[in-house]
Amino acid sequence: MSTPRVQHVPRLIPELLKLPALKDSGFFLVDVGASGGVEPFWNAFGDALHAVGFDVLVNEVARLNKENKNERIRYVDGVVTCPADVVLPTYRSEEERIRVKHTHLESRSSDRHALKRMNVDYIKKEFNANQEVVVSERRVTLDEFFAQQNPAKIDFIKVDTDGHDFPVLLGAEKILRQGDVLGLSVEAQLHGMPHEKANLFANIDTFLRSMGYTLFDLEIFRYSRADLPAQFCHDIPAQTVQGQVFWGEAVYFRDLGGPDYEKMWKHEPAEAKVVKLAALYELFGLNDCAAELIKKFRGRFFTEEMAGRFLDQLTPVLYGKKVGYAKYMQAFEQDPKSFYASQFASTFGGLAEPNPHGDSASAGEATAPLYDPVLYHRSGRPRSKTGLSLRGLKRALRSFFGS
Repeated sequence: MSTPRVQHVPRLIPELLKLPALKDSGFFLVDVGASGGVEPFWNAFGDALHAVGFDVLVNEVARLNKENKNERIRYVDGVVTCPADVVLPTYRSEEERIRVKHTHLESRSSDRHALKRMNVDYIKKEFNANQEVVVSERRVTLDEFFAQQNPAKIDFIKVDTDGHDFPVLLGAEKILRQGDVLGLSVEAQLHGMPHEKANLFANIDTFLRSMGYTLFDLEIFRYSRADLPAQFCHDIPAQTVQGQVFWGEAVYFRDLGGPDYEKMWKHEPAEAKVVKLAALYELFGLNDCAAELIKKFRGRFFTEEMAGRFLDQLTPVLYGKKVGYAKYMQAFEQDPKSFYASQFASTFGGLAEPNPHGDSASAGEATAPLYDPVLYHRSGRPRSKTGLSLRGLKRALRSFFGS
């Protein structure tokens, strides 16, 4: 699961991978909802990447393990959830649904109506490589699974379970409270029954903020009503270009760049964690946050020379050319109005990524935007025949095959 701001050609991460703090400790990813495999953009960490992926589809997990050529990545079948004593809200009839005030907007959406009309088994065809759908009977919490290992090694948790995301977090509370997990990406629904344990963004946000995480990005998905369908974003019944917001992909990090974070949360980060967080910030298109973090720990974890070089790597183009951090900041300090949207588009050639094949571009030369505001699924994941990633297909179909 990724946002359109994920940078597939990072400039800083290759430099950070040379540091012993990252090279020796590695980077550990937990992927909950891993059908299709760990997303390719994580390969930015190279040989430092270690991952465990979980999914409920038994045959898909078996296929992934069989085809996997990376011994540092493994897949486990199972329903990742919360402890058995946690009471989750549910309903079993229309009368109960009304009583618990669950609006069930999915039943009124154009994608659900289209899927009914098409009558296609997309789960078997697209998610499960045309194999029979076998759902794992194993139930596990992340706290239980990693109890016999060193949970401090976990750096990032991705949760994409199509409607069961908050229970996954509730089952990882011990891991999260230890303070070593740097960030999470969590799929969250924006509507549902008003209950403190409901799988809602509001509950997820409150839960994570209570443990020192801050929302850094939120990608929103819209779905039109079946009574007046809007254009689908892809060649599949899924999210639409207009309509009510239904879901979001939320990205959380520990805001270690904040001046009072350590005092506020009684948390003293290790050097390796700061280096990894800088890498994560860049990977998720948060170069400004990476710059703030590096400047805060300059002289402690980064020498002056290293910090200067890293800041230059994070700096975007200016006047169509790759410039250093000092010159870029000087332009802002001298004339903040030059960063207005109208001026940026005409003078700077638009917000652009550094050219990975060279240090400069000629004046006026078109530069690639950080993301396409319409074709925003650029995760680099294996694509289906529709052009939509497997993650996108799962997200598209959740309303039809279950809430």
